[in-house]
Amino acid sequence: MGSPSPRVWLPRRHYFEVADQPWFPQFLREKVQDYLTLGWINKFPIIQPTCPAALVARILSTILGPRVSEYVYVDFASGAGGPTPYIEGFLNAELREQGEKDVQFVLTDISPHVSAWTAITKKSENISYVSQSVDATNAPSTETLLKGIPGTKNKKVMRLFSLAFHHFDDDLAAKVLENTTETSDGFW
Repeated sequence: MGSPSPRVWLPRRHYFEVADQPWFPQFLREKVQDYLTLGWINKFPIIQPTCPAALVARILSTILGPRVSEYVYVDFASGAGGPTPYIEGFLNAELREQGEKDVQFVLTDISPHVSAWTAITKKSENISYVSQSVDATNAPSTETLLKGIPGTKNKKVMRLFSLAFHHFDDDLAAKVLENTTETSDGFW
């Protein structure tokens, strides 16, 4: 007989996020999103050698190795863009140092933040977005999702969920993961 399952000391509780509510003022929602992004692009001295966005880029590069260029990185639940532009910058800078071509990133959300994404895409030719609503529990096919996005032909899809899972209760999170394993080539 095996050992008993470890008991969870504090079970997960899912609360609604005030900034996600339809009545929450948009200008304040944008400030909350900006604040969340700061956690990804800044490091805490002494306890972090680098910021989390740079760490994600390094881990993707290390784990995937030469296969890193086989993927287009599609961020689900992108909000206002979050850490994706920074992850893109770090990863592509590393690829350029190695003499490799840049990889593409795509922003998606169930409630697309097109104005923020437009500003992001003006700063990087390696970031695009899907202006239509994309539901992470029922994502469109790769062909539909990447239609018209340059540099994505014959690429595998690596889904990114940066700052996303706190939005989902357990059942919804299970649906997101089920759809992800059925319709993508990997996720981070």
